[in-house]
Amino acid sequence: MNETFTELLFSLIDNSGKTDVEIYKEADIDRRHFSKIRGGLVPRKETIIRLAIALQLTEVETNKLLMKAGYALSDCIQRDVLVSECIKQKKFDIWSINYMLSIHNLKMV
Repeated sequence: MNETFTELLFSLIDNSGKTDVEIYKEADIDRRHFSKIRGGLVPRKETIIRLAIALQLTEVETNKLLMKAGYALSDCIQRDVLVSECIKQKKFDIWSINYMLSIHNLKMV
């Protein structure tokens, strides 16, 4: 219940059946940055969203992971609304999501 962000993240990775390498590559995260996260660094919201997408988490799981780091997807932020919609529709390609965000002139994840 009192697990840290890092404990939750790596539990989700272990349960995904994917390797760390597969996850950080799908999330388009540098190996060194991922290593810092493994060491306990709590990343920015955008990085957590990338990890959630790579893990193909549900909206509930994504919010749980974000909340462990002190963040949340907001209904008031257009980028968050669009990312939430992609997650609901099981569109888990980071490049496609970022392309869609760029079309709307929104900050990419």
